[in-house]
Order: sequence, then structure tokens, then C-alpha cells
Amino acid sequence: MTALTNQTEAGKKTTILSVDAMGGDLGPSAVVAGLSNAASQNPDLGFIVHGDRAELLKLISQNKSLDGRCDIRDAKDVVSMTDKPSQVNRRAHDALVAANPNECPNCGELKRPHHVCGSCGYYADREVVALVDEIDLDEDAA
Repeated sequence: MTALTNQTEAGKKTTILSVDAMGGDLGPSAVVAGLSNAASQNPDLGFIVHGDRAELLKLISQNKSLDGRCDIRDAKDVVSMTDKPSQVNRRAHDALVAANPNECPNCGELKRPHHVCGSCGYYADREVVALVDEIDLDEDAA
């Protein structure tokens, strides 16, 4: 499970948890029930849920506390405990995962690791790209 912090418009922070819903002895129903419990106790939580999209949509839609708080990532492949890691990596061409975003130390928005922040133009505590608030096209055309 991975936790990220996301800045919302109102300046309130939301923690995003990334969860493999297909793991565990009791399967996705137990995981979704746990997410629902966590969501009802913590209004600042959001979830990225990995697993079978159709099954997860059915389970998540039954929980009102998860309404609008889950991003489902379809994962068709199953990795069992007996699979060798080298074989899993060879057949994982469909299972590429995006890098975990980092929080920009300047503005707090999420950005890709080792990249300039798209919101404020800062990288490593210094402004690298000056952002233009408004471009006057009439002035440039003359």
C-alpha cells in the first residue's frame, strides 16, 4: 500500500492510498469493506484501487462512503505466491505502473519525480521555468 498527499483547491490536503484489492484470503469484498470503514472514519482519504474493474465497480457502488473517492485501476493479471519474480517480470509487459508522484516543496502540488513542477515551474527549490499568467495575443500580432 502506498500513501500520497494531494493538495485540493481549498488548501485542504487529501491522502491517497493505493491498494491491491485482489490480494488477501477473503478477496476484494473484505478489502472494499475495509476501505469503506476507513473512508467513513477519515473524510480526507481517497483511494486508488487495483484489481478486476467489473468486480470492484460492483462492490464499490454498494458503499456510499466510497462514492467519488475511488479511482479503479484495472489489473487483469494475477501473481500467485508460487510465481518466480523473474517470470512475472518477463510477462508483465501489460502491467507497467506509473512512477509515484512527489509533492512539490514550493507549492504542494503533485509532480513527477525529478521533473519541473507544472504548477509553479520550480525544481529543487529554485524557479527553472517562469510561468506566464496571461498572454495578450493582440499585442503579439502587431
